[in-house]
Amino acid sequence: YSFEENKNDSLKLYEMFKAIEVCRVPVLAVVQGAAMGGALGLMAVADVVVAVDTTKFCFSEVKLGLAPAVISSFVLKKVGLGLIAPWMIAGKVFGASEAQRMGLVHEVVSVERVDEILSSWVKVLGEAAPEAVKETKVLVNHVMELDEEQKRDTTISLIAARRVSAEGQEGLKAFLEKRAPAWKVLGKENK
Repeated sequence: YSFEENKNDSLKLYEMFKAIEVCRVPVLAVVQGAAMGGALGLMAVADVVVAVDTTKFCFSEVKLGLAPAVISSFVLKKVGLGLIAPWMIAGKVFGASEAQRMGLVHEVVSVERVDEILSSWVKVLGEAAPEAVKETKVLVNHVMELDEEQKRDTTISLIAARRVSAEGQEGLKAFLEKRAPAWKVLGKENK
């Protein structure tokens, strides 16, 4: 590829990561074996990442004379610079417990428990109010990009809107009446 062709190809890769990041429904990832280069970008844009305890991770680009450029903004948004920079610069292989400590992985499990843990995440997410989950995902992905006034206005508007929404009203009413909200009942019927 020429420089321009490489730029176009990289733009498509960036847009793929961005599309996953802004997807309004939760994205779950299971990592097993080896997660190198772009795979860490996929992990960074996933909402929940479960890794098998024997998985090996590496920002391998520097070992190939490249840089983890496209994935860097997504990885650095999820993981603090002080935690991730040495691994990106050195291209050193690290394990699942280190990936969890950094915040790239949420749960580390044996291969035998992957399905169980993934199912538990799906169940928990399925018990939450669908629109509230979508709104919360948008919030957590963007609130830190706002200045203080925007944070204040965005967060107070969101909670006010959720309180008067049909889901919010049903959830509060169900809580006070000590019963399951309607979306949980519907979720059980659909399974």
